[in-house]
Amino acid sequence: MLTAASNAPDSSGRRRAKKFLSPSAKYELWLRLVRGEASISSAAAEAGVDRSTVIRIRQVAKEGAMAALAASKPGTGKTVRDIELEDANAEITRLSETVKELAVKLMLLEGKGGAGLMVGAPVPARVDADTKAALLGLVGQARDAGWSLEGACQVLQLDPRRVRRWTRRTRHPHGLIDARPGGAVNALTPEEIEAILTGFEDWGEKDRSHRRLAHRGSYEGRFWVSPSTVRRVLDAADLRFRARPRPARSERRPFPSWASYTPNSIWIYDTTHFPRAGMAVLIIEDLVSRKWITHVVSAEETHTQVIAAFEQALDAEGLLQAAVERAEQLGARVDPDLDDGITPLLLAISDNGSQMIATNTRAFMAMVAIAQHFGRPSTPTDQAWIESLNGTIKYDWPHLLQWTR
Repeated sequence: MLTAASNAPDSSGRRRAKKFLSPSAKYELWLRLVRGEASISSAAAEAGVDRSTVIRIRQVAKEGAMAALAASKPGTGKTVRDIELEDANAEITRLSETVKELAVKLMLLEGKGGAGLMVGAPVPARVDADTKAALLGLVGQARDAGWSLEGACQVLQLDPRRVRRWTRRTRHPHGLIDARPGGAVNALTPEEIEAILTGFEDWGEKDRSHRRLAHRGSYEGRFWVSPSTVRRVLDAADLRFRARPRPARSERRPFPSWASYTPNSIWIYDTTHFPRAGMAVLIIEDLVSRKWITHVVSAEETHTQVIAAFEQALDAEGLLQAAVERAEQLGARVDPDLDDGITPLLLAISDNGSQMIATNTRAFMAMVAIAQHFGRPSTPTDQAWIESLNGTIKYDWPHLLQWTR
């Protein structure tokens, strides 16, 4: 309600009491001014208000009229009931949308709980394929109801990027099933695993080792994997190589019957090493008297050192000439097991080192009528006499092991 009051002093100098005009009085006053029936001064005097009040009434009436004219449209104007009806319809629409939104939100939350997830917590970093499918179904229902992807994911507390990634994976042969965490990029394919198993069936009895099978698979062009991978694949398939049969327990071969336990009848020799000096020493010892007959120091271990050592030993013991004569009687071959009435001069005992079994060594031994006797492989106790001498040397003179070139 517009009010107007005036408390200006009257002609007697006293301040007049405030006078408030009703809206109808202001309207009548404004009409008289518009019609020109009264001036501002006369209208103020008749109404008993100040002239500024009349001016203010005219200004407010003008502004109101201008605003009404600006808002008016051609045609029949809306009634108050029409306006109220439009407001009610708008409110009904808004409430309907709110109800639909709440229904979709409730559906999402109930569906999330039904998938075994906590309603008020974010979706875990890793979920199984069934949970992913359930979440994608909830997002699809929300999209059909007019929701955006981001809005549905916000309610589900799910990253939209995960939904897009899961959607792409539904078109993949493996679907939504996660691969093994940390799987290598170059992991074995099913074809390679099958090739390894086939190779085991073909060569397992022959190779009897995952290392040999891995190498055979590569040069046969079937698979290229490491030995440890072959073993892992075979273990997963519960396949095992059959162990090689253990060799029967062997017994030391006795010395020939003609070899007597007298000095210069049985010699034993071996090579011992001094790693820091990079040298090897070949020693010849009389097995019966334990005499250190001779030795040869060299950086090599060949038949040359064996021949040189035996030439020195035969010469030192005065047997070189007798050895040559005995060899002429025996001929080109010396067979210690052959009872031909003529025995070799000596029996030389050694292990199966390459320099001992070399062809040139055998030829020299036959030339000087020396029969060879070899111990069992990987059995140093068959040469215990010379092995004991080698150990005694290194124990009593340990400084020999510290010498360098």
